[in-house]
Amino acid sequence: MAIELADAIKIAGIIAKAPEERLPLIMAVLEKADFTVDGLEEIEEWRSYKGQGTQTAIIDVEKLREDLIAAFPPNENTPADAATSVLPKDYNDYCKKHKIRPRIASRALADKGYIKVIEEGDKRSFSQPMRVDGKSQRFIIIY
Repeated sequence: MAIELADAIKIAGIIAKAPEERLPLIMAVLEKADFTVDGLEEIEEWRSYKGQGTQTAIIDVEKLREDLIAAFPPNENTPADAATSVLPKDYNDYCKKHKIRPRIASRALADKGYIKVIEEGDKRSFSQPMRVDGKSQRFIIIY
């Protein structure tokens, strides 16, 4: 079923502005009309991070992971089972340069299993200590 661009824009606007509790009803109506909406996972992801600060762009987690691996190739500090390891300062600088809040990016990557997370009670740490040249140093490990 093909729809007009104006109708697609209206539908997207309704979904984007709808309160969370109304989304199931809206989606049920659209499904009854044989209309499939893609991208709801990204909208839900954005909404879950929205309350954590000023992150306004949806994070493409897979692309972010690929870009981080390209920007920070594996080195001698990268664990054998990881794709790369990044110093927290370098990671934060990279995120800020790309207008991404580092904590929100870390949470998104961790939710997909792309960052090693250390759970300490109710606190989540996205970096882990490793020994480098006899000293303890923290790294963000990306899988």
